Amino acid sequence: MPQSATCKYFAARTGNVYTYDVTVSNTSDDPFEIYAFVFGGALGAPIVNPYMFQDAVVISMPPDWVAQPAIYDSLMFATYSPATYIAAGQSGAFSFQSATAPIDDMQFGCCYYLAPNAWGFCTTGIADRQQVVHKSAYFAHVNPLLLILGNELFTLLNLPRPADGPEIGAQAAARIRSMPPEQRDIAGRRLDAYIRALTGVRNAMTQDGGR
Repeated sequence: MPQSATCKYFAARTGNVYTYDVTVSNTSDDPFEIYAFVFGGALGAPIVNPYMFQDAVVISMPPDWVAQPAIYDSLMFATYSPATYIAAGQSGAFSFQSATAPIDDMQFGCCYYLAPNAWGFCTTGIADRQQVVHKSAYFAHVNPLLLILGNELFTLLNLPRPADGPEIGAQAAARIRSMPPEQRDIAGRRLDAYIRALTGVRNAMTQDGGR
């Protein structure tokens, strides 16, 4: 089949809340592009109760995408801007919180656009749950460094800067979690080196005569 996708996710529990970090990758042949993504259900399947994700709160998603949590008994995300479709070979990162624990064989679905004027071509699959691994120490530094370094932080991490707003820290963390392990390690080493350099400057400033 020319249109296809894969989906992987992390689910980390804090108290009674689970944070889901989901990445969907368009593995289609050109020119199929993803314009809708469902997590926790199957496109076109009968809707059943109760709703899959209880008390769901969306943290982040690709630019110009919107969440429609009451559709298909799951979380549905979609974009109405062709410029933000997920092209073949590209991925999109989504993050949300819910009181619902992950289940075995978590379903997902995608719908595709085929130029010049055709939408649909939906597929359904099983998401691959990733094991939550110990996060590098630089995760603890992301939020305060957003205030100190601004754009330079995202240059060090090799990430696009999220839009300014109260959720910028959560968006940055979600994008870090969606990095391939090799990219995350490289970014972590860059940031750790920068933190060490800042610490050296701070120590020099607080030495006798420099206060």
